[in-house]
This record gives sequence, C-alpha cells and structure tokens, in this order.
Amino acid sequence: MDKSGMKNFSHAAVALCALCLLPGCQTINDWFEEPIIQNPQGWVPQLPFETPSPLIGTRPITKGDVIGVIIYVNGLEVMKTGGRVDETGNVMLLLIGDLFVENQKPSEAAVTIAKAYSDKNVYINPVANVVLGETPPPTPIFMRGNINRVGSQPFYESLTLLQAIIAAGDVNYGAGKYVEIFRNGASMKYNLRNIKSGKDPDPILRPNDIITVPEKGFWEW
Repeated sequence: MDKSGMKNFSHAAVALCALCLLPGCQTINDWFEEPIIQNPQGWVPQLPFETPSPLIGTRPITKGDVIGVIIYVNGLEVMKTGGRVDETGNVMLLLIGDLFVENQKPSEAAVTIAKAYSDKNVYINPVANVVLGETPPPTPIFMRGNINRVGSQPFYESLTLLQAIIAAGDVNYGAGKYVEIFRNGASMKYNLRNIKSGKDPDPILRPNDIITVPEKGFWEW
C-alpha cells in the first residue's frame, strides 16, 4: 500500500473510532448485533389463550364459571392463564396449581391470585386482571314415566326428588307409589307417598339423574 492509501485508511479508521464513541455505542459489535434484553424476574413464554367474553357487572365467581387471568409485572404482561372453576371452587392456574376463587368478585379474585403468585415466588410484585366468562348452561336431570311433564329440567344444587317431581307437574293418576332414580348405572327406589307425608327423607338429586315414575301396580288400585 502506498503512502496515499495508508493515509486514506488511517482517516477511515479514525472516523470509525469516533463514531464508536457516540452515546449508546460501546463496541464495534453494537453495529452488527442486536442488544440482549434481560427477561423480567420469573418471566415465562406467553401461552396462546382466548380470553372469555366479559360479563357486565361484578357478580361473584361460581362453580362452572370460566375465568381468564392476565399477570403483569412492572406494567408488562408476562402470562395468561385461567380455566373453569371446578366443583370444589378451585381453578387450575399455571405454575401455582389449584386456587380457591369461589364466591369472590373478579376484583377480589385478582388480589387473591396476585398474592398467590407472589407468595410462591413466581413473580415479584405481580398484578392480576381477572375476566369472568359466561356460566355454562346448567346440567339437566331427566323425568320420564307417569309424570305430567316428562323431559329434562335444569339441575341446581340441593335439588330434591320431591321438588323435581313438583316442578314437573307432579305424578299423574296412573303413577305408583314408588319412584326410581337411575344414577351411574345404578337404580335406587323410593316410596314417594312416604316422602310426601314426611315419613321418609327426601333424597338430594345429582346432575344427569334419571327419575322414572312407574305405573301403578294392579295391587295398588
């Protein structure tokens, strides 16, 4: 390389070094590599999650509800989780497992959930947002036989056999004194007349029970 070339190369090197001294430029590698951003404490990859349609109002969470939960740390969304509230009032959440949320309003559940993630050292000072989805239709019970309105009717907690029969218009004239409940492949027989008179206890029904009212036997006429 002649003197003229060396001079030009020196000028270029000086210019490049000067540029590297500009604020925010520490090494020459900064010109060619993206900076590495450290993840916030406890960050996990965001999972695909479809937030339930929100309800208007602030009713308490009940069994069967679907809730969506978004966790924030330092104002940044770090995780979405959620699920259906089971029969025990718990919802399964990522990284912490079952958490009891029944009878809490969404704002109250948000405090409970944020505290759980903090107590288990998953996140530092997390903030939770809870979205309440639609409650699924109630599980039915089924009525058949000598009853005035056969078919399905909604099940609710603590529903009794006599209440279900009355809601179906009571038994008709051809009904016998016994009523059968079919549940999980098993059959249970009850004396409806004794239940009505208070001699026998009124049994509690369960979802998907099938109540059958047989015809009156010839000895009952």
